[in-house]
Amino acid sequence: MALFLCIAQSRPAGGLEPDMSFALTLPVAEAALFTTGCLVIHLLRRHAEVVTAVLACLLMMVVLVLGIAGAPEPFLKAQASSLSADAELIHLVN
Repeated sequence: MALFLCIAQSRPAGGLEPDMSFALTLPVAEAALFTTGCLVIHLLRRHAEVVTAVLACLLMMVVLVLGIAGAPEPFLKAQASSLSADAELIHLVN
């Protein structure tokens, strides 16, 4: 409910000036998501093994995505150039 009120109040009332409450929309949404996650974990406390496994899988996926996104550009360029060089060699052999 608080998220809906924050979003509803964030729209300017006919003027061109943005309302400052719009800047709070993302932090409020993050807090609501965090609170919902805590509530779900609390409700599933009798199934701690399953919750732990799911959270570990989510953590691994986040680590993999951040690892790929954080790969240095020269490394990616070297990989791409080696693939094109291998393709040229294969073309010459055939």
